[in-house]
Amino acid sequence: MYRLLVMAMILSLSTSLNAQFLSGYGFTAGGTGATEVFDFENSTKGLKMKHRYGFNASVFLEFFSHPNMKWLSELQFNQKGARDILFQGNLQDSRTNYLCFNNFLKYRIEGYDFSPYVLAGPRLEYLVGKSGPYNYNKLHYSVSVGLGSEFNFKDPWIYFVEFHYNPDVSKSYSDKEVKIVNRAVELRLGIKYNLLSQKDFDACPPVFL
Repeated sequence: MYRLLVMAMILSLSTSLNAQFLSGYGFTAGGTGATEVFDFENSTKGLKMKHRYGFNASVFLEFFSHPNMKWLSELQFNQKGARDILFQGNLQDSRTNYLCFNNFLKYRIEGYDFSPYVLAGPRLEYLVGKSGPYNYNKLHYSVSVGLGSEFNFKDPWIYFVEFHYNPDVSKSYSDKEVKIVNRAVELRLGIKYNLLSQKDFDACPPVFL
């Protein structure tokens, strides 16, 4: 399964490179605050655990030459989990480490010093390590909705900050008694090398119709 996931990532990135115009690349690092929601078979109300904090980091490619619309493909390491999980009468913590393949549609408003944006899209999450009482699924899906801002002081090097909300779509764990989903928020700082800087647009002669 792991090899298939890696092959899917490579194929998707190769297809994107051939079908779209690469406009930038970069990396991010930040913190993740995560919890798990337990849905018990004999209960109508989900039980939310306490938050646990971890680390996230990613590398990404950005596509499209349009000044407002971008597409991002990202390979991310992300730490999730929860605190105070009740298992067989005892309180325990969990930690889940995921390798994620994320794809986001990004809409940005071009500004002089900074450019705010929103982004959203699906994530494919593969479990690479865990601690805790449950045997979590190796593969599951989530979505992400985020807000961010680029700071244009050092073009073509663009610094940015992002905030993401990342809930699961499929279950991270499921059996006859309980189903578990992740709920996470991320604060990420990043740097991007902009292959299509504002200087490139300024150098283009105006076109009159």
